[in-house]
Amino acid sequence: MTLCIAWADSEDELYFAADSRLTLGNSPAIDSCAKIVRLPVRIRLLGTESSSYEWTIGLAFAGSFITAYTVREILLELLPLTQVVEEHVKPSLQFVVSVIARVFEDVCREVTESLFEAGSAELLVGGYCPVEEHLRLFHIAPQRLADGIKFLSVEKSLETPLFIGSGAAAASNLAANVPNRSLPAVLRDIIRDNDVPTVGGPIQIGKFEGQDFKIFGIQDYEIRDGQVVVQYLYRGVKVRRLVEDLGIPYAHFATSYLAPFLHDIDKLVEEGNLVKTEQ
Repeated sequence: MTLCIAWADSEDELYFAADSRLTLGNSPAIDSCAKIVRLPVRIRLLGTESSSYEWTIGLAFAGSFITAYTVREILLELLPLTQVVEEHVKPSLQFVVSVIARVFEDVCREVTESLFEAGSAELLVGGYCPVEEHLRLFHIAPQRLADGIKFLSVEKSLETPLFIGSGAAAASNLAANVPNRSLPAVLRDIIRDNDVPTVGGPIQIGKFEGQDFKIFGIQDYEIRDGQVVVQYLYRGVKVRRLVEDLGIPYAHFATSYLAPFLHDIDKLVEEGNLVKTEQ
């Protein structure tokens, strides 16, 4: 299960953030599941003067990992191969979402035939729209209606945060009750809440920048033995330690990090706490 949050700081800045916990029935949870992914899109316009649109979108998922992983692998291969006749099909984000929704429905229906409710999932899709020339956000999920299960794709406003997954209700309530709490802090609070056992592991985060979606590492911290231990995590991986463990001189990963908790760390330092950076 999962907690994914989408929010916008402005009409030009949209974020996806999620936990990293993967639950597999009664087996112990795994806290290293990638739930936010970057998908390349290329739409070739067919006509007398062929041209193309190329950009990247973001996808976040909650629910069945098998469903989400299968959908992601299909889309990684399929979306860069898209061709349309522009007179009949506009290369909009809504068109891309319609493709994603159809693939998602086919996979989800097939998986749920074997795994029942355990195969269900829901998606957030965001990105730049070449036709409307601004960021857009969509939610794709199965809905149980009177005439059966329907897969609905709904565009969401960027003016209010969107929460999906098993921890959505708890996170939404916390955000409403503590309005000054940042959304990354809300996510971390739910991760650390023992009453929401299906949400856990390191935070992963992505940010939409212009026509691109980028996955970032995150600067986090914890209090350990009376000391503030600062951690740099990229999808839960301690990249600095990875470089050391490789034992290869001059190796480096050009990862970038967001620091949503920097104010908290600075405040702890001002209070006289010792700080250690964990490799």
